[in-house]
Amino acid sequence: VGDTIEFVDYAGTWDTNKVTLTADGSEKINGSTSDQLMSAERQGTKITYIDATQGWVATTASNETDSAIALPTYSPHVLVIGGGGSGGFTDTGWCGGGGGSGGISYHNAYPAMTPGTTYAVVVGEGGPEVPDDATMNGGPGGTYANSIAPEGEDSIFGSGDQTILTGFGGGGGGGYNGHYWIGGAGGSGGGSEGYGTEGTTGGAATQGTGGTTHYGNEGGSPGAGSSTYAARGGGGTDAATGDRGANSNGGPGTSDFSAWGLATTTGHNVGGTVYYASGGNGGVFAGSQYSTVPNGGGGIGGDNTGSSGGNAVGHGSGGGGRGRQDLGSGSGGSGSDGIVIVRRLTADSSTTSGTVSTSGIYTYHVFTADGTYTA
Repeated sequence: VGDTIEFVDYAGTWDTNKVTLTADGSEKINGSTSDQLMSAERQGTKITYIDATQGWVATTASNETDSAIALPTYSPHVLVIGGGGSGGFTDTGWCGGGGGSGGISYHNAYPAMTPGTTYAVVVGEGGPEVPDDATMNGGPGGTYANSIAPEGEDSIFGSGDQTILTGFGGGGGGGYNGHYWIGGAGGSGGGSEGYGTEGTTGGAATQGTGGTTHYGNEGGSPGAGSSTYAARGGGGTDAATGDRGANSNGGPGTSDFSAWGLATTTGHNVGGTVYYASGGNGGVFAGSQYSTVPNGGGGIGGDNTGSSGGNAVGHGSGGGGRGRQDLGSGSGGSGSDGIVIVRRLTADSSTTSGTVSTSGIYTYHVFTADGTYTA
């Protein structure tokens, strides 16, 4: 304790010929076992050994900009997916539309992070099950007084002056409470109710903000002449306006992050390919339900007995719409919660934020609830 070492950039070349201070195992520099850099031209720094907790700390420093030891920065990949929307309910209309998937905001090189800096993480919940018309009309969990099921919640990474990534919650499926209506807007839009909306588009897609790439598509609508079937919710890769007719299957999710899902055991695994954020299936008035779970985990649609729409699985997927009105006691299915994943080169940091897994050269930090990422 009290030992000192002094360094001076004699030739004025540290900006291009950086000096690395290696922590050497258990010893620490500025409280971290990560290597540290001195990279400012004409820098002069004195480091002092303080204790086992902080190790070596810069006690004096001066250069052309008076900076001290610079911690090495890194730029990880960040994936943010909003919660999925609820499937629509009806007991006086025809059948409920599928919930839209949560929107996706992805950054392929998040602005330079300095070890020790913290980033807020918010994980949006999926929309709840919809048991009655009151919920569709602005009651508990209802988003609007216009026959639209609850939307999913937004997922967010970063705060303040940091780059903020937002994946918007998915739109709720349309139902009936006084009038027929299209699905709600959201990360991906909700599907429309199975009557009176034929040929129209479903809810609009708001996707996300802040990333380098965004995902999300509009919800579907029943096709002309097929009003006995409700429309699917939009999904992460669904580029169509919606399914037309009996097969009201939800818009497919995205498999662009399949490697992330395999490394972290998250998402919806279909034969070794992992999908995130699909729309929910629409319900039906006549015929059998479309029972296939969409890639991504959207809920199945209710059938002609008035059965419930299925609850979504995976992450960021929409719930299935309720089947035929005036029969059964079905409900609109719930959307699944969103997720936030940070992927970094393993060598870049030693942080243990979130749930950690490593595959190949990458380490993944998974958040399925609100938390903090420390770089």
